[in-house]
Amino acid sequence: MLEVTLDHPGLAPLFNPTMPNHPVLLAMLLGDNPGRAFVDQADQPAHAVIRTQDGWAFFSQHASQAFLERGLEQLRTISHVILIWPSTPTPATPPTANHVIQRLEFAAGAAAGSAPLPIVPAGLSIRAMDRDLLARCEWGPPMELACGSMEAFLAHGAGICLMQGDEIIAEAYAPFRGTSTIELGVVTREDQRGHGYAALLCAHLIPICRERGLEPYWSCDADNTASVKLAQRLGFGDQRPYTAQIYRSTAP
Repeated sequence: MLEVTLDHPGLAPLFNPTMPNHPVLLAMLLGDNPGRAFVDQADQPAHAVIRTQDGWAFFSQHASQAFLERGLEQLRTISHVILIWPSTPTPATPPTANHVIQRLEFAAGAAAGSAPLPIVPAGLSIRAMDRDLLARCEWGPPMELACGSMEAFLAHGAGICLMQGDEIIAEAYAPFRGTSTIELGVVTREDQRGHGYAALLCAHLIPICRERGLEPYWSCDADNTASVKLAQRLGFGDQRPYTAQIYRSTAP
């Protein structure tokens, strides 16, 4: 396999733009988020794989069995691999993984964000993320890793916090921007859970995404009942299963 830049002209056409977690993939192909790309040949590649900073791997939709196996072998010399794999038929079959996580993805549909915005409770406020606020957020470090820097997240993504005075109660993010979709994520401070703050904050983030011409997208582990219920409460539909297949690193 040969490493190429993410702006290689033959790279993007090889991938299914609606595959699971496609906003993550497309954010790299669009140049917003960092990643590494490998192909079978630099001139007119037929097979490719793209890796995120934290080990997620996306193979081109017609990747052969041989390329899949070679690609996984090479990626494992870098770090562990989280192979994102669709439930639809593919030309290749992933080799046995060390662990398989059942996942779900949701498209927004017309219902998401159609209800009136929920009222922010007295004593709380919503604040757009800036560099200083992001530096204090629980998910600030993984956002910085995924996007390459805080500045890159603020330039290409979106984020808001639910505040109680100067304290962060909950954080909602849209860090992965595709061509027409953007993936959401939310976390509530542990001692503040159970009050509906995640739903409140996401409901306010959805119109911000749509103002940018982007439809929200949701994904989570299938056994994450709270996240599944939150997606449904927000109006996400078109639920589809897929897997994240995890392979241990072979790096010394």
